[in-house]
Amino acid sequence: MSKSRLDDELLFCGRRLKAERKRIGLTQTEFGKLTGVSLNSQTRFEMGKCSFTVAYLLKSAAHGVDISYVLTGYRGGNADDETRHLIGALGQLNARERGAVLALVLGLLGRTPGNFQ
Repeated sequence: MSKSRLDDELLFCGRRLKAERKRIGLTQTEFGKLTGVSLNSQTRFEMGKCSFTVAYLLKSAAHGVDISYVLTGYRGGNADDETRHLIGALGQLNARERGAVLALVLGLLGRTPGNFQ
């Protein structure tokens, strides 16, 4: 990818990131604190002046940001805010913890791990 194309993509991602932050009703300072970055970094991300890390995106998703939209411009499906928040939170758990959550959910649904239907 050429430098100018990369610069354009960063700008578009930054604009979509800003739109998502506003959609969930947070200031740049508030969002930066939730995702572990400074106000300066948050501002630079939204302006497309620098790229963000995968860890930053995962933290953003945990707070309701549709990272599929931020990266591609396409919404990540029909999931509501609560579902996206749950998926983001699951991403912060280790494999053992995710397995425990899956067992709990399947138990609530009256299903077993071998019976996902």
